Amino acid sequence: MEEERDAEKGKKKDKEKKHKKDKNEEMDKEKKDKKKEVSDEESESQAEEEENDEKEEKSKKKEKGKEGKHAEQKDSEKDKAEKKKNLEDKYKSKDLGKLKSKLDKIHAKLEALQQKKADILKSIKETEDNNLAVAERPEDASPCTRWSSG
Repeated sequence: MEEERDAEKGKKKDKEKKHKKDKNEEMDKEKKDKKKEVSDEESESQAEEEENDEKEEKSKKKEKGKEGKHAEQKDSEKDKAEKKKNLEDKYKSKDLGKLKSKLDKIHAKLEALQQKKADILKSIKETEDNNLAVAERPEDASPCTRWSSG
């Protein structure tokens, strides 16, 4: 009998534990649901804020892009103008003597290069002549004819 009582008490305790467990699970579910609702609302608001931020950034980029293109064009035009001016200044010289000295230096370099060209052409021609002379020798031209007379 005592065993039966102990068994009944054990069953009651098990039922109470299950009941408490079920209540705890229900409460946990409710809490999770509430958190989900709050997090859903927060995520929706965050998503809306992110979309708004993205839209603002895009509009700013477009504006900057337009301004940037104009600024880049202006900068490139300024750079071109400065380069052109620098080239003009480089070749504009009030001193005629400086220009003549530059011309003389260039002319001297040209003459030196022309002399090198002439030397190279001369050596090429000599080498070609030597090769032709070697090929025209009767010994090299036809070795078979020497032996065929007989």
